[in-house]
Amino acid sequence: MMDKSSTPLISIIVPVYNVEKYLQRCIDSILAQSFKDFELILINDGSKDKSGEICDAYAKRDARIRVFHKENGGVSTARNVGLDTVRGKWTCFVDSDDYVKPYYLHQMYERTQGWNNGRTFMVMTGMDSMIWRSTLSEQMVPLSDVPRFIADNHLPLSPFCKLFSTDVLQKFHIRFQQGITNGEDFVFVCDYLRHTDGISFFDSREYVYEIQPCSASKRCMPFEENLRNYCSMRRAWEALTERVRVQKGEEALLLWRSGVQTRFYFLLTGLFHRPMPNIKRQMNLLYSIRKDISEFSNNADTIGIRSQIARFLLRKKKYLIYVLFNRLLTMIGKDAVA
Repeated sequence: MMDKSSTPLISIIVPVYNVEKYLQRCIDSILAQSFKDFELILINDGSKDKSGEICDAYAKRDARIRVFHKENGGVSTARNVGLDTVRGKWTCFVDSDDYVKPYYLHQMYERTQGWNNGRTFMVMTGMDSMIWRSTLSEQMVPLSDVPRFIADNHLPLSPFCKLFSTDVLQKFHIRFQQGITNGEDFVFVCDYLRHTDGISFFDSREYVYEIQPCSASKRCMPFEENLRNYCSMRRAWEALTERVRVQKGEEALLLWRSGVQTRFYFLLTGLFHRPMPNIKRQMNLLYSIRKDISEFSNNADTIGIRSQIARFLLRKKKYLIYVLFNRLLTMIGKDAVA
């Protein structure tokens, strides 16, 4: 078994916060990997339950495990603590309420073999999840094709199901952006991709992703918070497409087929979450992002008749009617649309 001073091939970072119900399942699944040359970094982000004690107990039993305890600062700060301490040649992430099947690490590491001339790709795999299932074949995607590959296949740019070069992460000091509460994963992956030669993709179900009731991805956020998240994601995506020199005319299409579309959708529909601003306030907020609304309404996908109506109103700048339409939907117990 690896001692604490040796250099592993893979570093696994697991942020931990109040997950005593799921944590043992997660850690056990990592320790059961067929690929053994790894270190497991557990970052206890100020948990108030027994998560920290569970981490310490496992560290006493396995020299590959390192535990760090910190005050609560959010998942981005926890992951960044892990990134500041990794020793492996490759880095990956596992969420503490998820788990992995036995060949997860082996399959990803296998894809790193055979690259030559100093080329580096981001290894990416599918997942066992209800929110996204890949039907793609195994392939190498050059960086010039990455934005279209992501947009066409609606690929989730989360940090899990991926293997990152530690050298690239450290050389360019790629970290999770603090100050945003949703979309930090997307920003991190876009930043990383800019410094690679593309994506090495293969389909697999070795990572099991589960959405818990308190997931941040399901939390309603104020307009200003959603706006910060959206702006950060848009800047990261535009930096990536600028790096690969996307053909003129394609920028808007790819932007609004990436994860940025979802975040902007939440920005618009969040105006109708309680406590709901008054109509004047809603109108002013819509007017403040009218340029983005125009791009969104002309390029983003629509799903369902209500979304088509909303998109038509936005395209025609009928903001008052759009506001009244969504207020009516919420009054009858329906979700707001954009």
